[in-house]
Amino acid sequence: MTSQVEALKNALETSHLVLVEFYTNSQTRNAWLASVVEAYNRQSSKHISLVSVDMNVDEALAETYRVSMAPAFLLLLRKKELWRRLGKLTVDELQEVLSEF
Repeated sequence: MTSQVEALKNALETSHLVLVEFYTNSQTRNAWLASVVEAYNRQSSKHISLVSVDMNVDEALAETYRVSMAPAFLLLLRKKELWRRLGKLTVDELQEVLSEF
């Protein structure tokens, strides 16, 4: 079991929202995601866990969530998908989505 699978499994066992970022090693990860999630966690009574998945390292995990392109973002709660975005995501778009939950 890869560390990415383990991190996602552990996050999904909590009552927290889980934001999963799928990327490939040919792309730059969205470094701003962590700071937006941290700010949300400080300002909200809810907590979000961030899990980043390199699709080249863990193809099976990407297949499990039916993600075939990167970047892709999923918001999960107890294994249930609440939201999905394929393609680029801006800070404002993420903040808007998080405000709905």
